[in-house]
Amino acid sequence: MKTPTDVRSVFVVGAAASFGPALVRGFLDKGDRVLASTRGGQPAVADPAVGWVPLDLLQPASFGRVVSEEVTAFGLLDVVVMTPGVLPGRSLSDYDDDLMAEVMQANLLSQASLLR
Repeated sequence: MKTPTDVRSVFVVGAAASFGPALVRGFLDKGDRVLASTRGGQPAVADPAVGWVPLDLLQPASFGRVVSEEVTAFGLLDVVVMTPGVLPGRSLSDYDDDLMAEVMQANLLSQASLLR
C-alpha cells in the first residue's frame, strides 16, 4: 500500500482513446491520482477517482483555462503522459497542406505548447 508521499499526481492527455484508458486504469491500480483529458465525448474510464477535463489539442486557445483552472485545482503534477495524435493513415505524399498542418499541430506543436 502506498503512503501519501508515494502517491503520484498524473495527467494523462488524450486518455479517452487508443491506449489512454489502459494508462488511466494502470495509474489508478498503482494508487495514483489521475487527471485525464478527452477531446470530447464521454470519459473512457467510469471511475469517480478520475478527474476528467475537456481538452482539444487543435484548439490551443483552451490551454490557458485547462492549466489555470483544472490543473491548478488538481495540484502539482508528478507525471504528464501525452497520448493523443492525429494519424490519417495515408501516404505522406497524399497529405495536403491543411492535413499536414493539423497533424503537426496535434502531434507536436500543441503538446509542446501545453507542456510549456
